[in-house]
Amino acid sequence: LPLRPYGPRRTIQTLSAAALLDGTAPVAALADRVVVIGATALGGSDTFATAFDPVMPGVELLATGIAHLTTGDGLVRDARVRRLDGVAAGILAGAAVLLIALAPPLPAAILVLLLLAAWFALGTVAFSQGIWMSAALPLAAAGLPTLLCAVARQTLDRRQGLRLARSEQALRRLQPAALAERLAWDPTYLAAPLTREIPVLFIDLTGFTGQSERLGPVRTRALLKTFHDLVDETASSHKGLVVNFMGDGAMVVFGALDPDPAQAENAVRAAGDLIVRTRDWIARDPELAGAGRALDVRIGAHSGPAILSRLGSDTNQQVTATGDTVNVASRLLAVASEAKARLAVSADLLTAAGIVEPAGLFDERRTASIRGRSQPIAVWLTREPARLP
Repeated sequence: LPLRPYGPRRTIQTLSAAALLDGTAPVAALADRVVVIGATALGGSDTFATAFDPVMPGVELLATGIAHLTTGDGLVRDARVRRLDGVAAGILAGAAVLLIALAPPLPAAILVLLLLAAWFALGTVAFSQGIWMSAALPLAAAGLPTLLCAVARQTLDRRQGLRLARSEQALRRLQPAALAERLAWDPTYLAAPLTREIPVLFIDLTGFTGQSERLGPVRTRALLKTFHDLVDETASSHKGLVVNFMGDGAMVVFGALDPDPAQAENAVRAAGDLIVRTRDWIARDPELAGAGRALDVRIGAHSGPAILSRLGSDTNQQVTATGDTVNVASRLLAVASEAKARLAVSADLLTAAGIVEPAGLFDERRTASIRGRSQPIAVWLTREPARLP
């Protein structure tokens, strides 16, 4: 029988046996009542803790039970209440599993806790009306499936996270590090084409075709990777972006991610450093011993307006630069080759870099006709880049 005490001790009318025996208490007070006789003593075993009193006498609990049976005001926990507990347990367990499986982890956990809190609140209201609904059964029924589902969800999410991390790491290797970082926090970068004044460098490792025939495919690939690493490191150190590797060549742009007041100066310095580093690499690499000037690097550099955009299909795109500036920089490679120079840089780029007196830094100035352009262009040539600023 579920007992619901009416209050602390002596809430039920209590008379002392001594008062009855000496006539102090009126015997009429017992008329038409059920009387429970019991002996209680502090420190004795016949006491029980209740929500109202930690030492409720056992005789008063027995009187409470008799009152429930005679008046019908006890807690109701019949078959209907137990069926309701079972239905609630099934609903709470199913809802918790679905939330953990389908919703994001944090919102799902909050919603599950809210569902359980709602059930506890309903149980509290029902208890105040004399209906005893179980709190433990729905909690136990929802707890184990929820825990198992949460562990499974966490395991799957972790595996998926690892797969995504590996995929992202692999995709980052297909883009320059700075560009990959930009696309990570701004996926819409260059979704619409952008026109900007930028310097462009075209780099070519001349004489490598003959060396690759001598070295074979495996050693050729290794040497190309070394050269590409050298180009990427040099460009990155001067805030440049390698947008394309083309066999034994590369295309580098500056100020493509964000406008940079020093982008032209950075481009000129990068060109000089790249020539020096490539020359040193060729000189010390045993695979290229004896290559001499037959293997060398040439660079065409120009600055002007270019269109930055994503080229390709909807499923395969590449960030690059196009326009007249890019074409001129590419054609300057041929100018450098004809003059047997390592660097052919346009006067426009030197002006943008703040170099007003190039004569002391470069070997020769010439006016070059660029195929496809009606106007010639002023070009400065150098063979010894150590004198570049």
